[in-house]
Amino acid sequence: MNIHLGYALLRDPRVAVRSKLIALTVGLAITGLVELLQLPFESVFALLAPVAGAAGDKSLIAEPDAVSFLMDADRHLKAIALAGVSNLAKKTHVEGGIGVTDLRGNGDISKFINFARNGKVWERDTE
Repeated sequence: MNIHLGYALLRDPRVAVRSKLIALTVGLAITGLVELLQLPFESVFALLAPVAGAAGDKSLIAEPDAVSFLMDADRHLKAIALAGVSNLAKKTHVEGGIGVTDLRGNGDISKFINFARNGKVWERDTE
């Protein structure tokens, strides 16, 4: 997160006021949810970044930063949530790991939240 970039976008006359208000509202809602659920902020990024779908999956496996991000999350024992990025999960060897949740099933959000509340998935340290 870059506060200077955020301020620059808010002041940019090319960005519609409606878009600015929506972005601020979404940002405040996510921040409130993070506080309410008492989640570490890194876990929220691990949840939001990989929810991309089939088109995103295809482009993400070719993107070194995306691959590195997911591998770092795994190496740092973060809770990881995935949805529709099976190729990326396979490439980074996180598929089916402890603390890695596929969000396409029922009740999986609560499973991810339980992992994320702990900050780290220490059980993965022995893998």
